[in-house]
Amino acid sequence: MKIIGESMHLTNPLFLQALENKDEEAIVSMAEKQAAAGAGGIDLNLGSSERLGSLTEWLLTILLKKTDLELFISSHILKQTDLLEKYGDSITINAVTANLDELAQTMDAIKELSCGLTVLLVNRDQTPADVEGRLDIAVQVLETAEITGFPPARIYLDPVISCRPDPMTMLLGGGLPDMETVCESIRLIKALNTEVKSIAGLSNTSVCLESGKRSALHLRFLPLLVEAGLDAVICNCYDRQLVKLAGEISLETEDETRISLGGEVTGGKENANSPLTVKGIAESINIMGTRSGTAMKSRESGPIQEMAKEETEAGAAYIDLNIGPARKDGTKLMPWVVETVEAAVDTPLCLDTTNTDAMIAGFRAVQNKEAAIMNSISAQPERMKALIPVAAETGCNVIALLWGPDGMPRDSNERASMAVDLLTALNEAGIPNEKILFDPIGTPMTLGADQIASGLEFMMMLPDIAPGAGSTVGLSNVSNGVAEHLRKYLDRTYLIMLMKYGQTTAIVNSYDVELMAICRGERPELVELVHGMMDGNYPDPDTLEGTALEHYKTYRCLSGEAIFSESWLEL
Repeated sequence: MKIIGESMHLTNPLFLQALENKDEEAIVSMAEKQAAAGAGGIDLNLGSSERLGSLTEWLLTILLKKTDLELFISSHILKQTDLLEKYGDSITINAVTANLDELAQTMDAIKELSCGLTVLLVNRDQTPADVEGRLDIAVQVLETAEITGFPPARIYLDPVISCRPDPMTMLLGGGLPDMETVCESIRLIKALNTEVKSIAGLSNTSVCLESGKRSALHLRFLPLLVEAGLDAVICNCYDRQLVKLAGEISLETEDETRISLGGEVTGGKENANSPLTVKGIAESINIMGTRSGTAMKSRESGPIQEMAKEETEAGAAYIDLNIGPARKDGTKLMPWVVETVEAAVDTPLCLDTTNTDAMIAGFRAVQNKEAAIMNSISAQPERMKALIPVAAETGCNVIALLWGPDGMPRDSNERASMAVDLLTALNEAGIPNEKILFDPIGTPMTLGADQIASGLEFMMMLPDIAPGAGSTVGLSNVSNGVAEHLRKYLDRTYLIMLMKYGQTTAIVNSYDVELMAICRGERPELVELVHGMMDGNYPDPDTLEGTALEHYKTYRCLSGEAIFSESWLEL
């Protein structure tokens, strides 16, 4: 099954900005990231605007020169005959409605080219919701192809998945599409003509839902579409779980593969999936630490440089330099710490302070500004105003902290609202999604599991809110207030839970060898265990021992299934 990335759409502010600015580097980067995620094609949707349509040639020239991806471009290109003649052999036109007179003209005009054609199984008279209506239009499309001499092998038929807005359906099923009829339509399309291919937009299945619930629905519906024989799916390639699932259930294997409605693969060859990994931001050089804090106050470089070397050797991708509020001498302390650490290691830095003046002074001292991280810009107007221009000027990465004027967000929806506010402000300043790390804020387990669940739910929303953006979280926040010897167990399991939703970085205790092994992807069996429990697949605890049993018990506390107490590992 071919995966087609959907992010080059005019509703994506990052793509729109890159298009309007003719930012070749940004366009190529977006294409490469989707290809790296598993896309074999890209959907280019420029809408019907003449202004954006005029940029079609520029866009196609760049992508055809820099990538080998199949390009699905919106049907506005049919009005640009010069571009059709120039690029027609390298594109698929998407999506043409099945108005037979217009369709015949289109097929006749492009049949001598080698381009493909995606036809929506709708016309000006009907948008069928049943199998019979879709099949009737499909037959008409194929008859038109035969009359005009257009090869059926170059046709994609789209059954058009849509939510059902009628009151009864909304009441009983939330307006979700009738996937049974969609899947049956795909099967019958194959029966009509084995050369013709089928295609569907997966995001269309969930437009009636809140963003936080969309990814889970996509994961549920994709196996059904593939089982029906779908040849290509247009989807969000930044949803790592979705792309992983698509790879696991792909029909493009040497042997015949059968897929159950639950998405399990039987027969054929098993796909080898790379282990999930997280880049660690080492947290121990902190004004509150005994060793580092004393050295900061006395300006003794030796201990800090030793710690930086130790954290780097432990596998840290970044070193966090936390000087706290530093009200008295922050503008001098932060540059000193930066220079001290950069003299010892080449590991990129993460500057961490609530003092905006100290943050600005610190970034003046940083040598490798573009690789560094600003920790953080919260959703508070005064902090956004002070630091966003600095981040834009330096080109650094930014932790977007989901903490607003009223403090901690109450649930995933408030987190999403803050994320949109921060994203808009950062994008308007020229900071792309790829430079942003959203922090949903981990909260102490001692306060209960509700906020932990809300943070995880937000992580499911993030690919829809900010395609291409990364994420981070302070793992030790979840274990704050717990006995020191027990904190590592909470941190480790919490990290694995976050990894299920594509966590890209985490602020970690790099001296915890087991935690760093999880970051590097060296504990796949534990990741599989915890993720299985998150999906409702619980093992018999009597069969577990050692670290597996520790994660089993810890997950039940973090998920709220078991009452938390400091004896949770002993119960």
